[in-house]
Amino acid sequence: MPEELTLSDVQRARQRIASCVRRTPLVPSATLSEHLKTNVYVKLGGIGMPRTGFDWHARNTPIGSEELAATMAPFMTYCIEQFGPSRSMFESNFPVDKVSFSYCVMYNAFKRLSKAYSAAERAAMFHDTATRVYRIGV
Repeated sequence: MPEELTLSDVQRARQRIASCVRRTPLVPSATLSEHLKTNVYVKLGGIGMPRTGFDWHARNTPIGSEELAATMAPFMTYCIEQFGPSRSMFESNFPVDKVSFSYCVMYNAFKRLSKAYSAAERAAMFHDTATRVYRIGV
């Protein structure tokens, strides 16, 4: 059973990434694109890199998708709530994340993490947003 993520855990993670974060104006996400005069989207992933501090790469037993989903949920859910599913897209960050978990574990964690969203919202996060942003005709 994964340990419960505490506010202290989130605060420590925030301190670790503070130097990498570029602050944006505090504007509701629905109007952020209009405010910045550009389209703003969020890519959900990259959490497997050792620099995030989770130390999954150092484990004797690899992390499974259930524990990974539970660990990622506070971070990913917050981003999805701020940007909305139509401006959020799951991303793999492979091969960099491979040091911490397999592609299948990550993909299954994304599926677990998004199970409460509607079929249309999940389609947006797994496919539609990326095809629109990157102008991929599939």
